[in-house]
Amino acid sequence: MRDSSKDTRKEIITFLGLTFLLSSIFYYLITYSDALESISLGLMWCPGIAAIVTRLIYNRNIRGLGWGPGNGKYLIFALFLPLLLCLVEYAPVWLFAPDRFDHQFAREFLVPRKWLWVVVNLFGNLVFALGEEIGWRGYFVPQLSRLTSFTKTVIISGFIWAVWHFPVIIYTDYGIDIPIPYALLIFTLGLIMNSFIFTWFTLKSGSVWPAVVLHGAGNFFVQNIFERLLITGHGPNYLTGEFGVVGGVVLFVAAIIFWRLKNRLPKESPASFG
Repeated sequence: MRDSSKDTRKEIITFLGLTFLLSSIFYYLITYSDALESISLGLMWCPGIAAIVTRLIYNRNIRGLGWGPGNGKYLIFALFLPLLLCLVEYAPVWLFAPDRFDHQFAREFLVPRKWLWVVVNLFGNLVFALGEEIGWRGYFVPQLSRLTSFTKTVIISGFIWAVWHFPVIIYTDYGIDIPIPYALLIFTLGLIMNSFIFTWFTLKSGSVWPAVVLHGAGNFFVQNIFERLLITGHGPNYLTGEFGVVGGVVLFVAAIIFWRLKNRLPKESPASFG
């Protein structure tokens, strides 16, 4: 008789080994190249490729990665939740420091061709996010949830997700002017809190796509919209964004909400996902 827990652990170790092995190529490249966008695309697809290869090794197919769309309402929630979180995060800053709101950038959205820019850039962020999410949420989270509780699945997967980003934070200008020890700590806590949201949507919907939308839309709204609507000056930004205190508080509250909603998840961990 096969030990299913032992088999699952072996598959997870294979997936993580392949992820970091493939990623090491791009970790090396980021230290010697300025073409960060193309390198980032390759890096972000390493978890997805590792998941697909792992499935082929052990199952001879690529089913079970959450390909099905699931209930459409979770995709809609996943699209608008990052926007809501950004509004809650940035509104207090604009309220108490109205001079930091970039009116010129905001007026650009009155021009119809800017809407096309939104659609194109949002789609681009989804393509980038898809590679990560096939690996982290499509494969890793469902497999890990077969071995342990929701809370431990969130913390373990969120921590490894954060560590995977460390070389990017250390060797690029990802966190401009932010002290690296602070950046690593805040980024790790932020991804663990995000993991509560991403994991809940994944296990509830039985699909990887809500996590893809959460990830892609979140990156788009923060990096392409809200950070550009905020005049930050010349020093490091400790208030908002991925290294901001206000954003951390908002994510902490959201994480608690989704942790309390864990009882609404399916009772059985997915033996076959999507």
